[in-house]
Amino acid sequence: MVFKDSVTFTLSVHFSNQNLLLQNYSNKEKITKHFKLQEFTKEYKLGDKISLPFFSGTIIPNPDIKVVPNKNYYLKYNDLMLL
Repeated sequence: MVFKDSVTFTLSVHFSNQNLLLQNYSNKEKITKHFKLQEFTKEYKLGDKISLPFFSGTIIPNPDIKVVPNKNYYLKYNDLMLL
């Protein structure tokens, strides 16, 4: 994610023709899904509902972190069984 300003960000993902393990955080179900070589880029705002084949959720700001425009931010997912 790269923020354009304090609210708007671009979500970008690079898939390199691979199988990825996806986890539904609501019911802990895991599935493997194949993604072909592709690039995904789309602009969103904080609080937008995002629904994609590889991510479904809402990015909510952390009041303790000040967003720096044009800086890369990364999403890290943890296995629910490890939390």
